[in-house]
Amino acid sequence: MKELVLESTIDFARLHAAFAERYETFLLDDSGPRRGRRLAILGVDPRAHYRWHRGEGWMEEGGARGRIDDPFDALRRLHAGLPFARGPEDVPFTGGLLGYLGYDAGRAVEVVPDENPPDSSLPDLAFARYDLVVVHEDGAPLRIFAGADDAEERHALARSVIADAADRPPVVPFVAGSRRPAVSGHAPEEYRAAIEEIREAIRDGEVYQVNLTQRFLAACEAEPLALFEALRLRHPAAYGAAFRERGAWVLSSSPECYLEVDGRRARTRPIKGTAPRHPDPVEDARCADALARSEKDRAELAMIVDLVRNDLSRVCRPGSVVVPEHAALEPVPTVHHLVSTVEGELEPDRDVFDLLRAAHPAGSITGAPKIAAMEVIDRLERTRRGVYTGGIGYVGRDGRAAFNVAIRTVVLEAGWARVQGGGGIVIDSEAGSEYDESVAKIRGLLEVIGAEVRT
Repeated sequence: MKELVLESTIDFARLHAAFAERYETFLLDDSGPRRGRRLAILGVDPRAHYRWHRGEGWMEEGGARGRIDDPFDALRRLHAGLPFARGPEDVPFTGGLLGYLGYDAGRAVEVVPDENPPDSSLPDLAFARYDLVVVHEDGAPLRIFAGADDAEERHALARSVIADAADRPPVVPFVAGSRRPAVSGHAPEEYRAAIEEIREAIRDGEVYQVNLTQRFLAACEAEPLALFEALRLRHPAAYGAAFRERGAWVLSSSPECYLEVDGRRARTRPIKGTAPRHPDPVEDARCADALARSEKDRAELAMIVDLVRNDLSRVCRPGSVVVPEHAALEPVPTVHHLVSTVEGELEPDRDVFDLLRAAHPAGSITGAPKIAAMEVIDRLERTRRGVYTGGIGYVGRDGRAAFNVAIRTVVLEAGWARVQGGGGIVIDSEAGSEYDESVAKIRGLLEVIGAEVRT
């Protein structure tokens, strides 16, 4: 791995557009308030791909194509194509795998029904191996990382695009005009009835909690990168991502950490419990305090913490799985959350791919027990979830890894935007309130794309 440092004042949006116009790209974006300034990591022109959909997987590299149906073994093989190289501590990814595991990739692990139709062309899982990475941090020089075998050629490629990008017009964040209707797969009364069905399943002992969601569809002709900039400004997040896959653009502004691995240490931070932010500081503090004291939300989070502790224990050293932080109040620009942290130390013979197999999909977006909750989800939701509530992220050449939970995520395809939202249903849930919360969680996303829920 070789690093090239370039002094540049070019803004990242123009840089991204210039690379995306010529090459396949994959963006990781940290605009979260904790960092204080934007860090954008762009994978460019990958060397190999692996895609998996409904039980069939295909590896593509150097013009050759071969079938590998176990996605986690395939990802391990794809990752092995890059030699190990420890990157700088201040740059989390300098080459390796970038991609996503959709929610439905969980069917590679668990046997659950799969009756709902897809509403997108996206595969259930897609990763690519990148050895050219451009790192842009506000106020800092550009850093370009390339594989050692042909680093000079790859650096020259990047230099050429960067030079052309300086002459491009700026990327203006999308501004919506009139609001278009966002149509759910459920009528409001159908969604409320599904909530009551879950409460009945809880009373019968079938489940303890189920994360029920609904998908909204709205016409949207926005240019994807302009829309991503608008989304990032409205919902700055530590786990943002933007990429194109098979004609669809996925734009994610997720605040939730699904999994992180550094060395042998694994970490997850499930979110359960949400309250809106308020412009009046007194009212904002009242909303935060009410969330922190909510027995219902704390109970939801406790159930999920138990579930993810069990998931991590499958691949972590006995006694190493701990909860150093529980039900912490965490404000982001538009909402308050309750968040817990669960950590563990991987067994010596286990790696990040074993962890993904053990943990996918994330417990915070299924419910508990996980398999039973997934069966209820399949029964009550109208479409496959696709990338939504899956995990988007990376496994670096140095073994470091991080994935978001793909919430607050927009899929653009064929002139339509798909946005999905929901929440955890427990015995104390009230159907009307849960319906309102499912809409409130994605109202900001809909406003960015120029849509609204009309009831």
